[in-house]
Amino acid sequence: MSMSQDDPRRDSEGRQAGDAVEKSATEASGGAKTGHIRWVLVFSLLLVVIVLGAAWITYSNSHRPEPPPTSQAELVSAPTAG
Repeated sequence: MSMSQDDPRRDSEGRQAGDAVEKSATEASGGAKTGHIRWVLVFSLLLVVIVLGAAWITYSNSHRPEPPPTSQAELVSAPTAG
């Protein structure tokens, strides 16, 4: 079964849909690689680490449990529940 030239599955250059097109990395990207995205990702990662670290330190300092009484005097003067 042959395909005619006016087959809708062919593009303007006569290639059939699904034919492989070989392009270099520069042609496929359509421009120069300047490396700006790398710096955006680096600074974003650092910012996330700093913000999450600060949140963790703040939370752990505000939710610190009281240590259990260690001496007899502390046991006597400790408030009782209820």
